[in-house]
Amino acid sequence: MNTDIIKKYAKEHDSFYLYDEAVIAENIKCLQDSYPHAEFLYSVKCNPNKDVIDAIFSRGFGADAASAGEVKLAVEAGLSKDRIYYSAPGKTLADIKNTMDYAVLIADSLREVARIQKAAEEKGIVLDIGLRINPLFSYPDGEPMPAKFGIDEEDAAELIRNNPYPNVRINGLHIHLRSQSLDGEPWRPTTKAFLRLQKGCGKLVRWTLIT
Repeated sequence: MNTDIIKKYAKEHDSFYLYDEAVIAENIKCLQDSYPHAEFLYSVKCNPNKDVIDAIFSRGFGADAASAGEVKLAVEAGLSKDRIYYSAPGKTLADIKNTMDYAVLIADSLREVARIQKAAEEKGIVLDIGLRINPLFSYPDGEPMPAKFGIDEEDAAELIRNNPYPNVRINGLHIHLRSQSLDGEPWRPTTKAFLRLQKGCGKLVRWTLIT
């Protein structure tokens, strides 16, 4: 890193953020080399700085968007619809209508699935969506804990087996059990539990997502 740049900004500003693209690239390569068969998403809410997300997306990452605004940032960065996952809870009908052409929607509740059906029916299309599941297992395979978000596992399985919505096609599952976990070993039983859940839903899903 050019120390002259640091000195320059230190004189001009009381405080500032400084990002090193070389470090970003190094960390991305480490992830991709360690998990060559995985597809990674960057959580835009972590840091939506345009230069940061451009550096990350240009190296093969997709986007995990937590708002319609983050979907817009990902689109402006050049990502295609199949590389943007809109997974926030509480999406309004307006949120759904404004993003359904630009991102894969991940429904957080049964009511949200109904809202997606309404939006898709009005437009005359069939939408592929994912479901965020509140599973009957926890990290790293202990007793399940109550969760504020996601569709209860039994309700999700029933919805997938007997989907009453002609304009909604359920193609994916999403679970979120823990953040900031740097130990990969506990994810082994968690991943196995997730695969059992996927199998128990009664149909083969086309993609899966664990965060």
